[in-house]
Amino acid sequence: GQAAVRSLAAQVSTAKMELVRLANSLTEGWRKDTAAVVAERKIIEAGMDELRDQVRAGLTALETREKQRAAVNEQRLAVIQQLWRELPPDADSETVNMALQALAELDQDGHDWELFAARATEAITDAARALVAALERATKREAEAAELEELRAARRETARKDGHRTALAQISALSAAGSFDGLTSHQIRVRLERLDDMPAREWDEFAGQAQEMIHEVRQVIVDHMRAAETREAEEQRLRDEQIARDAAA
Repeated sequence: GQAAVRSLAAQVSTAKMELVRLANSLTEGWRKDTAAVVAERKIIEAGMDELRDQVRAGLTALETREKQRAAVNEQRLAVIQQLWRELPPDADSETVNMALQALAELDQDGHDWELFAARATEAITDAARALVAALERATKREAEAAELEELRAARRETARKDGHRTALAQISALSAAGSFDGLTSHQIRVRLERLDDMPAREWDEFAGQAQEMIHEVRQVIVDHMRAAETREAEEQRLRDEQIARDAAA
């Protein structure tokens, strides 16, 4: 009846709890065993790692040195390439010669390129070829610039001398023969003022000639001015006498 069912269910529950306690007991044992195994494994791994590092120490040091040497060689190769690749297109011959000198120092400093020897030879050859070509261009460009400047200087010198000669001609024209014909003393005095009012200038090697010409031209103008004054005075005297005679008649 119901009592029997209840009793059977209670027995089942009791049996279940016993099984759970047994399973938990077994699981706890397994966990402890697993933890012990893991701890022992870590000890073994640490020991083996240390042994591995000891065995490989020499090789690791060698690899480190090789990497360092490779880095140095790569840096030197980069410097060689920069000597010509970063050279300005309009670099002057002095700058190019400095680059060539730096290249020669890198090539002759006794550095052991080891496995980079072939790359170094190629890089140095390429750099030398490029720098020599750049030097030729710079030398040609500078020679052409010097020639052009020489031509410009010659033109400036010609223009300077022509300017002095033109000024001297203008001064000389003030006293040219026949240029005083028909001029009054006032007009000649204006010419003298023009001479004195001419802008001052640096005559350079024409200074002596200019000074002498100015003195001579001034003297000619003054002489003509005085002659004109004398002539005008005489003409005035004659007019005055004629007026007096006319008045007396």
